[in-house]
Amino acid sequence: MPWDKMDPNEKVLVAESEEDLYELTILEDMPIGDPLFYTDKPFIYQVNLKYTESRAQELIQYIKNNLKRGYNLELWNIWLDDQQETVPKSVDIEALSIQHIKEMYDFNDEKFTHHKGFLIK
Repeated sequence: MPWDKMDPNEKVLVAESEEDLYELTILEDMPIGDPLFYTDKPFIYQVNLKYTESRAQELIQYIKNNLKRGYNLELWNIWLDDQQETVPKSVDIEALSIQHIKEMYDFNDEKFTHHKGFLIK
C-alpha cells in the first residue's frame, strides 16, 4: 500500500531481519483454535515465538517471575480447530527446562506434536 494512502494512526513495524519477527510475544488476544476445548482456565493468552534456546530461556524466566506461589498455569500448543483429547503433563516450575519449551515450539524436535500441554505448578 502506498504511504500516502495509509491510515496515519496505523503502526509500522521495522525489523532488521526476518528472524527478529519471531521474538517471544504474549498477547491477550484469543488464540486461533479452540483453547476452551483443552482448559477451563479463566485467563487465556497467546504465546508466540520461533524456537531458539535464548527465547526458550526468556519464556521460562517470564513464567518463573510471574507465576505466583500456590497457583499454576497451563501452556498448550494446539493446532487450529483440530481438537484432540490430550492431558497436560505436570511440571514443577523449578524443573521447567529448555527441553520442555523445545518439545512445544521446535518443529524439528523428535517429541514435538501439535497437541501438547504442560501444567506448570
